[in-house]
Amino acid sequence: MNAAVDLGNSRLKILRSDGYIAAWDARALDWESIAAVLAPVRTVVFSSVNPAAESVLEQFLRERWDVLSARERIAAGNLPVTISADGLGTDRVLGILGGLRYRTPPFGVIDLGTAVTVTIVDADFAICGGYIVPGPNAQLHVLRELLPHLNVPPTLEEWTLEIGADTRSAITGGICSLLTAFVGAVAVLLKRFSVDKRAALFLTGGYSHKIAQVLPATLDVDVEVVPTLVLEGALSLVQQ
Repeated sequence: MNAAVDLGNSRLKILRSDGYIAAWDARALDWESIAAVLAPVRTVVFSSVNPAAESVLEQFLRERWDVLSARERIAAGNLPVTISADGLGTDRVLGILGGLRYRTPPFGVIDLGTAVTVTIVDADFAICGGYIVPGPNAQLHVLRELLPHLNVPPTLEEWTLEIGADTRSAITGGICSLLTAFVGAVAVLLKRFSVDKRAALFLTGGYSHKIAQVLPATLDVDVEVVPTLVLEGALSLVQQ
């Protein structure tokens, strides 16, 4: 059995090849629980976008399992895609590799995490690049830091496009509306890469299900929600 271990900015996520999924707060890792989840595993594919915490976690993993670094594996090449954009993050490449398990390009991947990343792969299997904008919680954090007198919610408990009747609900509705419109703009962009067939867009990350529920029916793209897309892309590296 293999497993993908992905260390994000706020969460550590594990997906085993038998389908078992687990997650922890990246600021308070439970080493005993992590070891228990990975106990039946032989090879771990490790990926990280969190430099501050990755060295300790990687050492923990390498002392106990065969570890394949996703970053090093991607740098070595011999992938089913080519990378046309310089400095593309490992997580964004893994999202595209995960998408390849469901359909052939062209398609886009939007990962709704601490940062919202957009990555596009064209019909020639070339990753072109995309966008990065602050995610919902990052936007809330900035508002709390810069405008401490406002009643800023600690997190988005719901995804709503309703007009806010007070400061708190206006912030929630504003952030949700802003990111929903952003996803719509990406969908329009994807049509440039999808001349011969309907455009496709994968949503992944913590808020993917919520935003999918409010996307307008007129979006005119095939939207698929796969919360484990990056982890599935990581697992594909050890299966190649």
